[in-house]
Amino acid sequence: MKYLYKDDRGCFWIRRVIAKELRKHFGKTQLQKSLGVVSKSKAESLAVPTLELWRKEIKAAQETLKDKPADNVAEILMTKDGHNVTDEEIDTVQQWAYQGYYSGEIDERMATMQGRAVPSDMFVEKHRESIQHLTPKTINQRISRLKKEFLPNFEWLNEKSLSTRKLQQWIDSYAHKKNKPSLGTLRAYYQVAKLYVEWLRKEGLLNIADTFTGVKLPSKKQLSVSNPRRPFSDKDLEQILVAIKDRELKALTILGMFTGARIEELATLKIQNVHEQNKTYWISITDSKTEAGKRQVPINRQISHIIRSRVDNTEEYLFSGGAKNQYGNRSDALSKKFGRIKTKLGFGREYVFHSIRKTVATKLEQAGFQENIAADILGHEKPNITYGLYSGGASMEQKQEAIEAIKFDINEELIKQAG
Repeated sequence: MKYLYKDDRGCFWIRRVIAKELRKHFGKTQLQKSLGVVSKSKAESLAVPTLELWRKEIKAAQETLKDKPADNVAEILMTKDGHNVTDEEIDTVQQWAYQGYYSGEIDERMATMQGRAVPSDMFVEKHRESIQHLTPKTINQRISRLKKEFLPNFEWLNEKSLSTRKLQQWIDSYAHKKNKPSLGTLRAYYQVAKLYVEWLRKEGLLNIADTFTGVKLPSKKQLSVSNPRRPFSDKDLEQILVAIKDRELKALTILGMFTGARIEELATLKIQNVHEQNKTYWISITDSKTEAGKRQVPINRQISHIIRSRVDNTEEYLFSGGAKNQYGNRSDALSKKFGRIKTKLGFGREYVFHSIRKTVATKLEQAGFQENIAADILGHEKPNITYGLYSGGASMEQKQEAIEAIKFDINEELIKQAG
């Protein structure tokens, strides 16, 4: 981040030199503030409001200058780009640059007018307009990642700031963060930045060479998560079920405990996805993130009453409480509610609803069932190439046997009363 530096004691500071013509107004040659001995990311976060305040104070001070030209140089510097600046305005800025005015911003703003540099956030909204062919979720996710991960690290986009070395330093910094992103997530950060800069170049807004090609992403090992997802114990799940007061969420959680299904798979189950044969229920999961995830899963007889009570109602979905969010995700509200409950109980970031899948996988393994049967229940790709390519999958009888072997050492009344 521009204006940020660290002294020999490890203390971060922000400092901005005041242009000569404004020093009399401020009574000093520079503005500076200590941010304390903190991480770089924390220092950058603390710096933002102060830098914004300074920017406003400097702009206000510039407005008080005497003998300002007819053309407002401050406005030209702050708002103009190469597409709408006139020759007269460029001449005005150059003339006042020679006289020493606005010296702190002239070089970069002139580069902007000539297409050699742009403030990183200047064309974000125009870029948003250019990707309207994508889904709303993809658009919002791409712009959000751009604003949160790329723009704060690159105040100006030019040959120097976007050198391959600088970009590599940005990417490498994620390997040293406390909460490291996955390799896939980091690749997405890199991709949205690359696409944004490519769009700027294509539109003629930034005339520099491609510098992204030489950037290397860290290995999976370098980005290994320090707090991987962990399975819940029986005691953990009993504690959570006691704390859940919402009828819908409690029933959905119990169904997850006996099927290992993902929360969105459960939230999108419709009554038509529930089947009964010989007084035994099974569900068809058709809305899954992978092809392997589309599967049929028997229901443990211990929780048949939960399914039965819901099949008898007139609702479209098995869990009517899963209202869709703006992206059509029905599990969002339930997932957040589950997250708040487990956090209040003291469970860390390594415990989420998805941890229940790990619990189910653990119980199937400990009960001695083959991995391919567990994969068919959980909706995973087959671990063995022969089963994966040629097998039609485990039979319903095999899966029913495995599902019935899933047992929890918890108060049975918690399950009996759910419905």
